[in-house]
Amino acid sequence: MPIVIYKGKHMSNLHYPLQESVMYLAIRVSRALRKYQNQEFTRKGYTVTVEQFDILLYLCEKGSQSQKSLGRAVRKDKTTMTRLIKSVEVLNFVKRKANREDNREKLVSLTRSGKKITKELAGLTEKILNNIQKGIHPANRDITRTVLKQVHDRLSKNLDQ
Repeated sequence: MPIVIYKGKHMSNLHYPLQESVMYLAIRVSRALRKYQNQEFTRKGYTVTVEQFDILLYLCEKGSQSQKSLGRAVRKDKTTMTRLIKSVEVLNFVKRKANREDNREKLVSLTRSGKKITKELAGLTEKILNNIQKGIHPANRDITRTVLKQVHDRLSKNLDQ
């Protein structure tokens, strides 16, 4: 029997299974999207994962970043961030160098080949997005984006930095 959420007395008396809540649907969609995107990257011959691509894309958009600020931006802990940066560094997509202002801190930046693959993967990702959004009315896409941004903004205020 599914667990059902009942809305409070000031809301409508509708109920629905927990698995149909915004939270659970967003989690399931996120997992499916990552899996699909990873499969498409592999199918097209790329060895980069979506997690790695997130880092490359952020660096492409924002320029060189400290490893710490990059981790905060993509919401990865220090250990995961170190592993991810090393994995794309081995592929020669990023380079790390000491920060001139603080030698203890490493700055991460894209290499020429990192910029090239980021551009290629961004184009492939756009095709993936167009494909998965086929048949969804643009107004519904706009509403979905708005709601997801609101949920993200609300959560971001409550998350540990």
